[in-house]
Amino acid sequence: AWIHEAEQRLATGSPQDALSLFDDAARLADDPDLAAVAKLGVTASLERLGNLDGAIAEVDFADLPGRAHEARVDAMKMRDALLP
Repeated sequence: AWIHEAEQRLATGSPQDALSLFDDAARLADDPDLAAVAKLGVTASLERLGNLDGAIAEVDFADLPGRAHEARVDAMKMRDALLP
């Protein structure tokens, strides 16, 4: 339920609220897959808040396979380069 609510907050432009919910979901999840989804939500929230370094650091904790990790970090860096 927290992940769904966090996704809604992120989609409606409230990344700080989403970050808090995703962080709680990641910390309290008893299912490793749900924890991984929540950690990716933390990453997305941090990126939306303009904290690219924090977002990249969180990707390291998301347990992504090597190429997926690299692709995620590369995509974040490309989006950041497009911002004014």
